[in-house]
Amino acid sequence: MARNRPCNIQCALCDQEMETANASVLDLLLFKGGWHMVINWIGKRLVAQPSHMISVEGWWISMLAPFRRKERRSMVAIIMYYTVWNIWKERNRRVFGGKSMTTIGVFALIRGDVALRRRACGIPSE
Repeated sequence: MARNRPCNIQCALCDQEMETANASVLDLLLFKGGWHMVINWIGKRLVAQPSHMISVEGWWISMLAPFRRKERRSMVAIIMYYTVWNIWKERNRRVFGGKSMTTIGVFALIRGDVALRRRACGIPSE
């Protein structure tokens, strides 16, 4: 028990599997169909679906391969910062706050973060 909180080895997002460091990124991306919402929203070419059958590194390389350098930077920002970060915060909301949002609610946070960043950088909205 760390910081007077019980230790739960179950994944806070799916509550079906053990939470491990190896699977964390892919589990976060697979979170209740959120990956499909993000891909449909950004409207890019079909991007490699996260899977427990490949390593995070293998998935990452195959996911970014079809994109040119400039597109790759945008994809990295959307996937790593906005998507994974907001799903990680959802995991922590559940573990440490005992609260949860819907997948659509988390997706709205992702879109809001991207829109805010675009405005801050003077990039026109799409």
